[in-house]
Amino acid sequence: MLQRLLSCIEHYFDNPEVVMSNAFDMSWETVYQNGHAQNYPWDSVISFYFQYRSLFNTAPRVLEVGCGTGSNIRALAGEGAIVTGIDGSKTAITDAKKRFKQAGVEGDLSVQDFTQAS
Repeated sequence: MLQRLLSCIEHYFDNPEVVMSNAFDMSWETVYQNGHAQNYPWDSVISFYFQYRSLFNTAPRVLEVGCGTGSNIRALAGEGAIVTGIDGSKTAITDAKKRFKQAGVEGDLSVQDFTQAS
């Protein structure tokens, strides 16, 4: 699986026009406007975090690009990580901010085109 991911990343670096032409699929905005929300984090994200958390002397910093409603980073913020999430969907980020507040955790959440993020 890692090899496939690396191959995809290499493809995008070799073909930047693919990334630039498809930076954010606006159909996701419609999906979130229609009420889609990921309520629980992916188990693989949580497992990865706990497997490597002990390598850090301070709170780990986590960036999730395409965070949607923030379920993964919300869970990690609850475990003490310093989290940042970006997504192209304004609706998703608005919902993520509400869910962070309800959970009593903090994170830097913003609507951005990841190809233009600095």
